[in-house]
Order: sequence, then structure tokens, then C-alpha cells
Amino acid sequence: MTYMLFMYLANVDVGECSLECPYCQAQLWYKERSDKFKRLKQVDFSLCCQKGKVQLSLLNKHPQLLQKLFKGEDTTSQHFLHYIRSYNNMFSFTSIGANIHSSINDGSGPP
Repeated sequence: MTYMLFMYLANVDVGECSLECPYCQAQLWYKERSDKFKRLKQVDFSLCCQKGKVQLSLLNKHPQLLQKLFKGEDTTSQHFLHYIRSYNNMFSFTSIGANIHSSINDGSGPP
């Protein structure tokens, strides 16, 4: 049953992400519109900025080291880009609050 659901979801096409929020210029799909019960030509979105109520300040530029890593111009940068997903997965659990019980886990992975 799970496999069939996955295959169904894998074949669902929601079209292109071709609409833009008039308030924050976020790129969104038609199905992400605020009023899903009406078929309107002019649509509003609330997922991104709550129809203009939320305004985020512009991001600062990345530090020079990170900019260099993302360019892919040297071997260190190419290595980083090749393994970026592994790095992201590795650091995804670094901020959780937990009590470590070393008696349960021998250090070779999750129990």
C-alpha cells in the first residue's frame, strides 16, 4: 500500500512554479494560493509573507570563505560541493537538546 501511494505521489504534476507573490516576489505554485475554493486570475498568497504583513530584512553577504566554497573553482570547493548533502545531514542534528546515554550506544550509530 505504501509503495502504491508513493508511486501515485511520484507521478503527480502540479505544474510549474510560475506565480509570484505581489508583496515579496516569492515564487509559488497556483495550488499554494490563499483561497483554494475560488478560481481567480489574480491570486493572493499567505504562505510566504502573510499577504505583505511580514517583512524580512535583506540577508547579509556570506563570508568570503563560504562564497569561495560555493564557486567550485578549486579542489577544496569541488570536494565541498560534491559532499555538501552529507555535510548538511551531518550537521542537521547538532542543535538538538538531548541527554546522551553512553551505556546504550557504543558510538557506532543510532541504537
